[in-house]
Amino acid sequence: MHEETKQLLANVPDLTNNTDFKKLWYDGWYDGELDGMCEWLGQKHWFFYIDDEDYFVEDKKYTYRVYGVYKISQAQIEHEEYWQSLYELCCGNINRYDMPGSEKDSRVPENKFYRDFYYARSKISRKEIDYKKIKIDLVGWFKY
Repeated sequence: MHEETKQLLANVPDLTNNTDFKKLWYDGWYDGELDGMCEWLGQKHWFFYIDDEDYFVEDKKYTYRVYGVYKISQAQIEHEEYWQSLYELCCGNINRYDMPGSEKDSRVPENKFYRDFYYARSKISRKEIDYKKIKIDLVGWFKY
C-alpha cells in the first residue's frame, strides 16, 4: 500500500473483518470489484477501489485490493438503487452479495434489454472523482 493511502486511512476504521459491515453489490468491475454499495452499522455507503496491498505466502506474491468506504447522500443512494434495480431486471443479480434464499449467480441471458441497460448507463454523465483526495466523506476502509 502506498504511503499516501496509509495516511488517508490512518484515522478511519478497518472494516475488513467487522461483522457490522457487508458489501451489497458491485457496480464497476475490472478483474475484480471497482466500486459498489455496502452497508455499515445499518447505513448504506459507497465503496471505491483506491490501492493495492501485497502479501506473501511461501515466497509467492498475492495482492489485496484496498477500498475506501464513503458516506453518500440519500439522493445518491436512491440513484444507485434505481440503477441496480434496472440492472437486475435486465441482466440478473450476479453482482449482488446479499441474496439470502435465492440463487446468488442469477444471470439473464444477453438480450436486447441487456444491451439497452449498458447503453443507457453509458449515457449518464458521471463526474470522475479522485477518491484519494476526498477525506471528509471517508468513513472506513477494507481489503479484499
